[in-house]
Amino acid sequence: MQIQTIAAETVFAPIPWTKVALEDGFIICKESGFSRVEDLTELTPPLENPHFWKEVRQLYFAFEQKDWQKIRLFYQTNGPLGLENPRAPDGTILDNHPPNRERISTCKRFLNWFRILTLMVKWAKTRNTAPLWDLFGPPRKSKDILTLSILFAEEWPWPAIWYTPSLDINWDTPINRDELAWISPQNDEQLIRAAWMAVVGAVTEMLRFTPLLPMTVSEDPFVITWGFQCNGAFFAAFLQWFFQEIAYINVSTCQADGCNNLVIPPRDKYCSDRCKERMKKRRYRQRKKGDLKWPDG
Repeated sequence: MQIQTIAAETVFAPIPWTKVALEDGFIICKESGFSRVEDLTELTPPLENPHFWKEVRQLYFAFEQKDWQKIRLFYQTNGPLGLENPRAPDGTILDNHPPNRERISTCKRFLNWFRILTLMVKWAKTRNTAPLWDLFGPPRKSKDILTLSILFAEEWPWPAIWYTPSLDINWDTPINRDELAWISPQNDEQLIRAAWMAVVGAVTEMLRFTPLLPMTVSEDPFVITWGFQCNGAFFAAFLQWFFQEIAYINVSTCQADGCNNLVIPPRDKYCSDRCKERMKKRRYRQRKKGDLKWPDG
């Protein structure tokens, strides 16, 4: 059976900054909105483009190369990134300044965080360990956990990508707390596991900034459409990537009788080898009885 209902929608209604100025390290909105009603009705929401998150990721290089023309065009089309007054996960305002402007260094920092995070997922999924080793560094020990755990933090504490290394403990000998040390991944399997846990932690923290709100209510009081409200192009791109690459939406459920577990790619029909073998044996018994005529799927 195919799941047809998405749990929540990503809601992003960009308001273009039609006139943009670059002054004193800020991108400043001089005029926003739509000059004609036709512009509003003809607007194609960015999230209808499945590659929008990649376009936002590439925007980092426009900031890096100071390609102001490309940056202006992005803001005039998609509005701001939503980083006017960024906050840390605990609610602390990281950069407080007048409205309708975004600090260039802040935009660059968040975009670089997003770039590295998305690449980490790609490398982990394809088991491309070489760039992951470059990011984590060689296997080593340290009594300072921060020396090992922080993978990205241009301006600590946020945004950041970090993981919790393991303690180097020999359980066959008495434990001396003064000699305890943290240990980084020692092989490819540990590396991929640590990379994935770092991704999970970073994604969890960023999701704190995206409110989940009821959007529409049907005649049935128990059916509500929920939406993740994105206050800017950066958060819209982040959520689009999240649902494409991290969360599993509209995946199949297990075709084994009595099992409704999700079938996570790259599996196709069954959630596990156990369910696959169970159904294979059942079809075999049914064929022996003459109840089933078609071959195994």
